[in-house]
Amino acid sequence: PEEITALVRKHLEGVFATFGSANDMEVNTDGEGALAFGGNPEDRNFLAAARANECVYGVVPDFVRSGGSIPVALTMQDTGRSVVLLPVGRNDDGHHGQNEKIDLNNFICGIKLLAAYVTEFALSAAQLPAPVSQTQARPRRGCARFMSGFKCECGDC
Repeated sequence: PEEITALVRKHLEGVFATFGSANDMEVNTDGEGALAFGGNPEDRNFLAAARANECVYGVVPDFVRSGGSIPVALTMQDTGRSVVLLPVGRNDDGHHGQNEKIDLNNFICGIKLLAAYVTEFALSAAQLPAPVSQTQARPRRGCARFMSGFKCECGDC
C-alpha cells in the first residue's frame, strides 16, 4: 500500500502541476489500506465459483484482485485456507457508506450464485479421492449430542 500511495501521489502532483494553478494541492490518505486479496485461480474454490458465475450470469468471470475493505479474507488466506469472494453487488452500491444499497436483482442473483457455487463445489468434491478419514471410518456410536453426519466433541463418533 505504501508504494501505491507514493505512485498515486506522484501522479496527482504531476497532473496538478500541468494546470499552472495558483492554488496548492495536498494529497493525504485517511489511513493505511489493506493489501489486495488474491488467490489461486486454479484452486477448487475458484473453479467452482467460476462455473457458478457462468451459470448465473452467463459470462466467464474476470479474476480481479479486490477485497481491500475485507481484510479478514487475507487473514483467513494467511492460515493456508482457500478463500474466494463471490460477486454480488455493483460498483455503485455505496459500499460501507450511509447510503449503501443492493439492487433486488443483485440480491436474487446473489442467492442463485451461492446455491450454484455450493453445487459446483460439491460436484468437484465428488471427483476427488475420498479422505483417509472416510475410507477408514469407525462405526458411529450414536452420540445424541449431534445429528448424524456431524462429528461431535467426544471424538468417539
